Amino acid sequence: MKYFVLISALAALLFGGTPGNTTLYACAAQTDSATYEHISQEEAAAIMSTQPDIIILDVRTQEEYESGHIPGAICIPLQSIDESVIELLPNKEQVILVHCRSGKRSVEASGKLAELGYTNIKEFGGILTWEGETVTGALPYGDKEVKTHLEMTIDGQAVGVAWEDNPSVDALKELVADKPLDIPMSMHGGFEQYGPLGATLPSQDEQITTSACDIVLYESNQIVVFYGSNTWSYTKLGTITNKTPQEMTTLLGNGDIHMTLTLVEEAPLPTKQDLAGTYIFEEGFAGDFTITLQEDGTYTFYEGPLSSYLGSGTWDIVEDKLVLVENEELGYKMTNKFTPTKDALAFIEEGSSNFIYIKVKDGQKFTKSTQQDS
Repeated sequence: MKYFVLISALAALLFGGTPGNTTLYACAAQTDSATYEHISQEEAAAIMSTQPDIIILDVRTQEEYESGHIPGAICIPLQSIDESVIELLPNKEQVILVHCRSGKRSVEASGKLAELGYTNIKEFGGILTWEGETVTGALPYGDKEVKTHLEMTIDGQAVGVAWEDNPSVDALKELVADKPLDIPMSMHGGFEQYGPLGATLPSQDEQITTSACDIVLYESNQIVVFYGSNTWSYTKLGTITNKTPQEMTTLLGNGDIHMTLTLVEEAPLPTKQDLAGTYIFEEGFAGDFTITLQEDGTYTFYEGPLSSYLGSGTWDIVEDKLVLVENEELGYKMTNKFTPTKDALAFIEEGSSNFIYIKVKDGQKFTKSTQQDS
């Protein structure tokens, strides 16, 4: 494949070298044979342009990868590199060019690959200093596409967070990529809890007035969660979505707390084979409202004996949603959306038409029947 690249020597400087020099690294606690090579981004670009069959391995999270990656690169996040990676990369002698965001995860990933017996690993730092071409979007590799999200717990209680899309949150994810970050928090001012991150993150501070549920970065190295309001120079990180201001006061306003941030690997989306079956509406008439999904992408539904309405149509998985579209010849043009798991379908009110006689509310579930369909 053809690459069009401009080269930066900054990546080599990150490792204390000069452009064009290569260094052979021995993995910690390994034999001398368990090694990988650090190369400059100039050398990596040259390999890409002359060896079309090499593997370009991006070890960032799937979200980071989709926001911008080197053309042709595959994504296997650092935390997913274990014995199972051999199934994805069966040729242990193939040249594998490894990179991440800033060069930290790529070093660890290269060490892991060397431990697994890969003999031609070349680590070239982070995409932050890559001046060549990048593209956006997903490129799953085999069936091993992995997505992650950042989870927050407060005194052991999980809270839902809508995280901002900015470099500060990206750096926070990288900070916790290898292991959870435990943060002792302290009350302050009757409106916030704050705690040290143990690292300096990039910031885009601006004068803002916070509200209860807001999460911000302060002075680039502290995380702050509000149960009241304050006006100061912060970088917004996110908003807690499943707590009211009153609940935030109860959660945060009665003494110091303990916060944990964890990067969690999401379960892969179920396949059509996984989803095929009959689902029963838990709020229906004695469980009579059913939806039956067939593996061929068709479905039928029965709203129960009080209406005796039978419907049918086609279904598909669109992004992370299950979408049902009823046959127009029946006289209706209904489209209904669900969040699917292998055991249930949770109704999504937004963008749905609902059904004919029985109306389903946002979040209500159709639970998969354990009986075999006849």
